[in-house]
Amino acid sequence: MIILLSGGLFATAQQAHTTKNTRGLKANFSAPVLAAYQENAKTKIEDFYQYLQLLSDVSVSKELKNEISANVFSLFKNKEVLMQDIVSNGKNSLSLALFVLEIANTPSLKFELGEITSQQVGPDSWQTTYTVAVLNDGKRKTLNLAQRVYLTKDVKTFGGNSKEVWQTFLGEIE
Repeated sequence: MIILLSGGLFATAQQAHTTKNTRGLKANFSAPVLAAYQENAKTKIEDFYQYLQLLSDVSVSKELKNEISANVFSLFKNKEVLMQDIVSNGKNSLSLALFVLEIANTPSLKFELGEITSQQVGPDSWQTTYTVAVLNDGKRKTLNLAQRVYLTKDVKTFGGNSKEVWQTFLGEIE
């Protein structure tokens, strides 16, 4: 619970300026360093589904759901990222903001993630693939999903100090 709250406070206490990675990930990072960023992205995907499960939990207060939503949004570059509608039919796409509302309004969803693999390194992103089982009203639906993960260089400002850092952000789910 403290991690959820501190993550939201940390995100609002800093300012970021993003620059596009023009040289490509493989040119900027050695294989072990890139693998570490990909491992970090896997953790973010796992966190994402844990947050979704909490959003769907009817025993969680509205105030905590607001904090959870903010943490979900902080995993992504923006709220307009398209998500596959894994609750209704798995075929339509929704913006992240609408997707989060749908999850919050669907009681008692459960998510089980399968193995997450990374592939197709592009100039500033890579593709992750995984299966997710969605349990809704006693029905189990298993989906094979692909999710883009972006690695961007940001300039973070803390008071009068600035520092360039690389950050992973989750992207669209297909």
